[in-house]
Amino acid sequence: MISQASTVTGDYLGVSWESLFSLVFSMLGEELVKFIPLMFFMRIIYKYTNNRKFAVIVSSVIVLIFFGLLHYDETATPLLSVLLIQGLGSIFELYGYAKTKNIFVPYLCHLLTDGFIFLAILIGTALGV
Repeated sequence: MISQASTVTGDYLGVSWESLFSLVFSMLGEELVKFIPLMFFMRIIYKYTNNRKFAVIVSSVIVLIFFGLLHYDETATPLLSVLLIQGLGSIFELYGYAKTKNIFVPYLCHLLTDGFIFLAILIGTALGV
């Protein structure tokens, strides 16, 4: 007989082995949610300022705040925490895109980061930690 504890591994955090598989697709969606507004804002700001560096910086800040707010849940996490962790944490992915001009680089970075976190949660709950 299978114990009940083995079937609910990580469920209290919304993490399961099945959600690890769906991570592949959700991370691509998140990268597109960041990439499309980034390109839009960069184009608009550059059009009016003719300053590429300014357009990149302002667009990145707008997108990072927007992305952080997408992860905001008023019952679970304070707003400042979400903006610093989710929003500012995405700066590495934006940097990867800026250096390579390839959306696969930030996607892979995001996938590996979240995949590592998911695996750590799953292994921790399986071991009872």
